[in-house]
Amino acid sequence: MKKLLACFVLFAYLLAFSSCSSSDSSNTSDTENSNSSISQQSSSSEIANPLKDKKYEELKIDPDEDFAMFLSNKLGEYSDLAAACGDYLSEHLDELENGKKLYEMDDFSESFDAHYQWCYQIVNYNSQQVPEEYRPAWKQLQWIAAYNKEMLDQIYTQDLETMNQTVQTMTEQISKDFETLPELMPKPEISVGDTITEEEFAEIKLKKISYQTRVNPSDTSGTYIYYEVKNKDNIYLVCQFDFTNLQTDAGTSLGDYLSFSVTYDGGYTYTGWSTAEDSGSLTAYPYLLPLTTFNSYYVIEVPKKLQDTDYTLTLTINESSYNIA
Repeated sequence: MKKLLACFVLFAYLLAFSSCSSSDSSNTSDTENSNSSISQQSSSSEIANPLKDKKYEELKIDPDEDFAMFLSNKLGEYSDLAAACGDYLSEHLDELENGKKLYEMDDFSESFDAHYQWCYQIVNYNSQQVPEEYRPAWKQLQWIAAYNKEMLDQIYTQDLETMNQTVQTMTEQISKDFETLPELMPKPEISVGDTITEEEFAEIKLKKISYQTRVNPSDTSGTYIYYEVKNKDNIYLVCQFDFTNLQTDAGTSLGDYLSFSVTYDGGYTYTGWSTAEDSGSLTAYPYLLPLTTFNSYYVIEVPKKLQDTDYTLTLTINESSYNIA
């Protein structure tokens, strides 16, 4: 899902249009001046956008369909529609530069109808019918759709220079909103004993989660490095796992591959550091040879008074996040 979302925050069609369209008034042609004079005779508020208040068929969601897949498909549709709008604006760029506006284009309604339908259906679907865990993300998507439609309504009557400004504002805002969507999506759950594999990146097998005041390597028969809590009011939450580097190059820090965070009831969030056994000793900078498995730990120092409090432990690896049950 996160890899899919990444393509939407780019908003290539808007950026491409903004970069290739000119707002330099010194390049204004006689045709542009003529068209501008004509358009000024009518107030933009008097020009009716045939798509603005159009009623479309309501969105239907199969209750037996996996909602994550449905949402992924809707985001894919948006990506295709955005690209189509970009193609349209690029095709009509010469006309726009010569003073013509979108409401004067004979093919505007046909070209933008599907985009308006997408916005209408998302905005008007009752979020209470969405699975509860997806409602925060759905409400965010509804806001994006409503804002997208509002901005499309504005550029319908705008000249090129004003349209450029609107498009830039729209690009920046919607990009930010799409970036927050992954944070609102429910995270899949994993348990101790599960193995998570990110192809050509890394694999971890979660072995144990416990509170400890001291973290030792598995072999303590000789001289070794250990970690011990120095503040008597704190304790370590230790996540132990096997780590395997699936990349072709060696790494030197587990932090380049993964991280853990814990949030306790009340909203208290803590992160920590990683360490792994290399040559029998704990080190923050192991030599992570490809296809080699390392006994590893992620250590989070937390107040002892939270030890009996419910918490949510989250693992993030290669931009994918999992809640640990």
